[in-house]
Amino acid sequence: MTSEFSVSFESRRGELAKRGKFVSILRQNPHSGMVRSNTLGAVLHHAMTAQMNDTCFHRKIEYSIAGISGSGLFDPADLGLKTFGFSSACWRGYVAGYTLTENQLLLTRLQLGLAPADLRRATEIFGPPAERSDGFIFQNLGRPVPYTGGLLLADGFITELYVHMGFHPAWKYQEVRELIFDQGCLIADEDRSGQMTKVREKISSKEQLRPTAKAGPEEIERWIEECFSRKY
Repeated sequence: MTSEFSVSFESRRGELAKRGKFVSILRQNPHSGMVRSNTLGAVLHHAMTAQMNDTCFHRKIEYSIAGISGSGLFDPADLGLKTFGFSSACWRGYVAGYTLTENQLLLTRLQLGLAPADLRRATEIFGPPAERSDGFIFQNLGRPVPYTGGLLLADGFITELYVHMGFHPAWKYQEVRELIFDQGCLIADEDRSGQMTKVREKISSKEQLRPTAKAGPEEIERWIEECFSRKY
């Protein structure tokens, strides 16, 4: 199923601002940070990591959410919360865990990077955090999610396809299911693993997974944009 991908403008702008600032700093001083390199591409490769995925527990498996084509998932901005990246693996500052219970999508777990004022606000909404480990963790939430659209749930990541950047797309996983929701209610569940296998077969070499060492800033920025997008 192909459908329109929509996302909160404020959330999207925030993510772009973080990445834009990162690229701008590297352009101005490409030898700063974790490594020294003559190419912006090499700096990006070493300074960033793959991002922590949201998850969804379904069919007794905790899947990674590798594709989004709809609206209504958790967004801290919708609750007036400002999050900050608590790790190079979570620049957006939050990770959400969902569960399908009797065909209803529920938000069950959150990991949030919060300043004190936002922590107080989050505690008012979700109750006290269960623990603090790379952000504040809120568990056993059981909050209905009015999501409408499609999700690609993925399991069995193929390690040979790993790159240090963004969210890994669905075709890098062995098992992929597409779930379709209407206001949080599951209305379709299809196995898309075969289609993902065909996509992988078109990738002929490791070099196609990331820009080459000779790539210019525009190509790298375009690659970053693609890596951080989960639309399909």
